[in-house]
Amino acid sequence: MSNSVLVFVLVCLVCLLPLILFFLFFTNMGANLIIAYNNFISQITSQNPQLCNLYTLFNQDKRDSCIRWAAIENKDEKICDMVSSDYPYFHRDECYKDVGIEKNDSSICDKILIWGTYKYKCYSLVAEQKKDPSICEMIKAGLGYESAKDSCLYDVAIARKDSTICGMIKTMTLVSLCQEKASQ
Repeated sequence: MSNSVLVFVLVCLVCLLPLILFFLFFTNMGANLIIAYNNFISQITSQNPQLCNLYTLFNQDKRDSCIRWAAIENKDEKICDMVSSDYPYFHRDECYKDVGIEKNDSSICDKILIWGTYKYKCYSLVAEQKKDPSICEMIKAGLGYESAKDSCLYDVAIARKDSTICGMIKTMTLVSLCQEKASQ
């Protein structure tokens, strides 16, 4: 199908969705139809993330969510740049987090602007997947995230079954638990 046909089909489906939902909202068939519709939209937009801009007519959150899923599906953090810059940064940061974890690439975590859950979760999950405690060092402990850094080291120690990593943990109660779990 050409892009113009896909755009036409997508616009028709987006416009008809409220009517379809109105008639089918309270039935099982309606729930299955919504799932099928969302899967169809996801397939189209993952092939062409620019189509997510059609959601701008209705809902900025939907557009940004669409872009995020396209970025994850394509494992391409550059697609995250399409998230509106005038919208709260956490939507873009969430996109970078999800793609960083999906690609297992801590350098993508560096693009997250606001220190907080998304940034340290990104580093922590990539560190655990790679079994690399040096990635945990990227979590800035001085910003009140000492426990996040310790949790990251704990998870890596367990994943590697390496109790020597537990010695890097600052929280004493977590050190003994780590040594116990990592040696199992």
